Amino acid sequence: MLDQLADRIRFKHYSIRNEQAYC
Repeated sequence: MLDQLADRIRFKHYSIRNEQAYC
């Protein structure tokens, strides 16, 4: 469960980073 949560947060940060990089 904890691993899943960390994965979700990591994915969120990754997507946000990509959005900033693309913009």
